Amino acid sequence: MEKKLNIIKNYSSLFDTNKETIVEFWLSSEEVKNVFQKYNVGLELFKQNFAYKIFQYYIEILNENAKIGDCPVMGQFFNILKNKNVAPHELFMICTHFKRSLMNFCFDQNIMTKELNEQINIILDKNLEGVLLRYVKLIESKNELITEQQTSMEQYLQALIDGTIFSKSDSKGIITYINDKFIEISGYTKDELIGKHHNIVRHSDMPKSVFKSMWKTLKSKKPWNGLVKNMSKSGKAYYVNTLICPILNSKNELIEYISIRQDLTESIELYEELERTQKEIIYKMGEVCETRSKETGNHVKRVANYSKLLAKLYGLTQKEVDILFTASPMHDIGKVGIPDSILKKPEKLTTLEFEIMKTHSEIGYNILKGSKSEILIAASLISYQHHEKWDGTGYPQNLKGEQIHIYGRISAIADVFDALGSNRCYKSAWEDDKIFEFFEEQRAKHFDPVLIDLFFKHKKQFLAIRDKYTDL
Repeated sequence: MEKKLNIIKNYSSLFDTNKETIVEFWLSSEEVKNVFQKYNVGLELFKQNFAYKIFQYYIEILNENAKIGDCPVMGQFFNILKNKNVAPHELFMICTHFKRSLMNFCFDQNIMTKELNEQINIILDKNLEGVLLRYVKLIESKNELITEQQTSMEQYLQALIDGTIFSKSDSKGIITYINDKFIEISGYTKDELIGKHHNIVRHSDMPKSVFKSMWKTLKSKKPWNGLVKNMSKSGKAYYVNTLICPILNSKNELIEYISIRQDLTESIELYEELERTQKEIIYKMGEVCETRSKETGNHVKRVANYSKLLAKLYGLTQKEVDILFTASPMHDIGKVGIPDSILKKPEKLTTLEFEIMKTHSEIGYNILKGSKSEILIAASLISYQHHEKWDGTGYPQNLKGEQIHIYGRISAIADVFDALGSNRCYKSAWEDDKIFEFFEEQRAKHFDPVLIDLFFKHKKQFLAIRDKYTDL
């Protein structure tokens, strides 16, 4: 072998002196550039960090300081390429262009002979053989690792499928797979579910807007998560925390969806029961307070329903409407702290007695203000502010305009409208015309002008509530 390489060794210093020319020619190939561009390998970075070092390894072979086919620099380069799935023929093409650039240099220098050509081929082909062998081993190792990871992922996925309510559907939302837990909670058989849309279990209480938003998210190839109320085949409602993930192919095209659900029915039902109990207690407390002041329980029903209607007309969210409806019966809860001699007095109160009566707003607020419940927090605001006036002449804080919370502004109208139209121990009910005249006069004085306009525009609906819950 040494005899065969004597000729090329004689040109070692010539190659070394002209290494920049040889490397530049090597990397000027469009094929090399295209491969590097395809796999996002910087050409200049490769030149500085690898090309000159590979060339130096070749020179060391000629000087008998390195072994053919064991280039450590290519080993470093493989660590960059191994996760880019570079094809072996593309790697072969990069290496053969190095040989071509060296041969072209020899031709340009007029030193190319048959013997030199053979020796260049011996060194570079042997080196290329070692390069490709190392690369193949690296890829095999990588494939083994991938296989292990795939096996683990399959086990993880199976555990996920077995532990949740799981389903798959095609790109149009048609069910293609369900697990046993899905069948169990829905009450449907596998044959009844496969080939159907998931709306087979949709509950009528679920707003269409939720599913419209869900499909908008999924069509944008993003996951969707939310609480969904479903209905089983037997008609029983159940709640599931739902995660739907779009599955894409290598071209980023949507091919199917997987859905993972957790059954939250027991927790939701317990929460709803606690909420119903809380609402009932709040309502009863309001009734008890009104009964103490010799007012009927229907007063709190009417105030609650007036408030609910006015809140809807004003444009509050459904959640805000529900909170106000539930909390408004507590508007006079502070009257529990007012002496009977004042609370039940049939005559007009003295100035001092009225000042004591006014304290019921702050008493109610102090009773409720420490709560963390949304409803009781709202009730504390209503108790505190339902006697404030738009022009700032109300009590207890002399708030003005929108300084008064919208709950307080709405409750003020609901409470006064019902109070004026009801018999009390100290007065008789007013006629409707007189009430409406008072409301017109107090627009932008006592009451929020926008709310008063809404009240008059929908006056018949308020009168219908009064008629429905009339005192016997």
